[in-house]
Amino acid sequence: MIGDNKPSYILITPSKNEEENLPKLIESVVNQTIIPSLWVIVDDGSTDNSSSIIKDAMKKHGYIRSIRLKEGSRDLGIHYAYVCKQGFDYATKFCENNDINYNYVSLLDADIQLGKSYFEKLIKEFERNPKLGIASGDIYYQTDDGLCWEKTRRDLPRGANRIWRRICFEETEGFKIVHSPDTVSNIKAKLRGWETKQFKDIISIQTRPTSSAEGLWKGYKIKGEGAYYLRCHPLHVLLKGLKYLLQPRFYLSFAYFSGYLSGFIQRKRRIEDEEIKNYFRKQRLKELVNIYLKNKKV
Repeated sequence: MIGDNKPSYILITPSKNEEENLPKLIESVVNQTIIPSLWVIVDDGSTDNSSSIIKDAMKKHGYIRSIRLKEGSRDLGIHYAYVCKQGFDYATKFCENNDINYNYVSLLDADIQLGKSYFEKLIKEFERNPKLGIASGDIYYQTDDGLCWEKTRRDLPRGANRIWRRICFEETEGFKIVHSPDTVSNIKAKLRGWETKQFKDIISIQTRPTSSAEGLWKGYKIKGEGAYYLRCHPLHVLLKGLKYLLQPRFYLSFAYFSGYLSGFIQRKRRIEDEEIKNYFRKQRLKELVNIYLKNKKV
């Protein structure tokens, strides 16, 4: 345990029709060795029993709050970022009005389950390294054959189970309403000199593969749409799609390409953030070349 002067964090969870996952999620958070100072669950207009589960949790635990948005279809694109942003805005305002201090800001998706010391272990990593701005643990997801590890780059914290140092969160303009908000946050942190890291020995379990809430095909199509929105270099998109082509679910590469091409053909809106535009126009391509020269993962 970290001593009596424990650092504190606020936690945001977006949720849409997660009645099967919410009980285990809530159990894993309330049993943390360091519980959040405030936990805001954003109910994105659920039509199942989610609202009742959240209300019951609020009665039992005073640090849990909830806001409910209008009913609508599930959307893992920009709407997901909007849902999260509502939670972050509510949480920061609530803390300001109620004199709640916090050192860290965290996001946890509703289909995640944590070990009891998940947040304690991550906070210890922040205390060891004052340059660490964003971190997450690894993600495993459940399959019929057991747990499967979602392998990604060590320097890219996951979006579904991450924590920011508060000053890094504020310096990087908080949580932005964009496609792939975790990617944007990682980039802005790195450009400001912060380190970002995913810790392999700090584990969380996801009940389904990432991007599969609406089916993997649609999830990977949204990834492609996000690549177009962020102005990724065409070579970057090509390499990413080829990487998917070499994986067991090779057909998802076509979903990814179709998402990117639909954005290109329809001339959909793209990000206007000059910092992100410059990064993908110049710096990211150099990084890709270095990664492939060193035989690392994109």
